[in-house]
Amino acid sequence: MKSLRRRLSRSFSSNSTNNVNSSIQSKKKEYKDEKKRVASELVTALRDPTVVVMADWLKARGTLKRWNRYYFVLKPGLLLVYKTDKTHKQSHWVGTILLNVCELIERPSKKDGFCFKLFHPLDQNIWATRGPFGESHGAVTLHVLPTTYLICRAPSNQN
Repeated sequence: MKSLRRRLSRSFSSNSTNNVNSSIQSKKKEYKDEKKRVASELVTALRDPTVVVMADWLKARGTLKRWNRYYFVLKPGLLLVYKTDKTHKQSHWVGTILLNVCELIERPSKKDGFCFKLFHPLDQNIWATRGPFGESHGAVTLHVLPTTYLICRAPSNQN
């Protein structure tokens, strides 16, 4: 009788352990599948030229405190920076700013227009590691842009 109880208890405990393990494994698989789906949607939105909130030329100040013109494309959660307005060409991409890690403040400016600063509150990198077409390096520019902030100036609407 004791041996029968032992066998039954082992059988039940191993079945419950197997059920728990399979439940955890299925939840892990669901999590990985959902993560892949969300990443795929993000990449699709990033590459889709119709998903643009706004796009225009702005001046950005580099680390040498010199202003340069760049073409900016605002997408949900991202600000893409290009050398020219030819956003379909991979060689024109300069960088992508992750807006979810940035804070924005208005800066006083002596010139007409709107001046603002995008920055990370903990002085960490605000740039994404990959571009819209999977690039790992942006286009070479004469003036290096800072990694933890970016100061931009939009011209006034009166021009």
